[in-house]
Amino acid sequence: MAKRPKRPATNTTTSLPVTTASVAATRIVATPAAGNPGLRGDKKIAWQSVFTVMSAAVLIGAEVFGGAFAGGWAVANLLDLGQTGVHVLQGVFFIAGMAVMVTFIRHAQLVEPFFVRD
Repeated sequence: MAKRPKRPATNTTTSLPVTTASVAATRIVATPAAGNPGLRGDKKIAWQSVFTVMSAAVLIGAEVFGGAFAGGWAVANLLDLGQTGVHVLQGVFFIAGMAVMVTFIRHAQLVEPFFVRD
């Protein structure tokens, strides 16, 4: 039995062959869909929730980053790492503080949603 030659993949809307270049050049445009509530424009920003979460983030961020810089200084001096060690540890603790703040804001959005449905 002879093998059939492989047909190139085609675009279903234009019946043109799909290549890497054509896929890269294609722009995906989200259009409102009646059956998909995620694509409809029926969400509004809950400004009170946004302000609440951002206000808490500023307060907690000041404590987290202040603690990161103070902790970097304290640990580096305790281990006698010198000025370079102080800056390195402050940077490491700062990155850890960024992770804490991103996690805080993501979890705060679960309690205070930024978007509400009409």
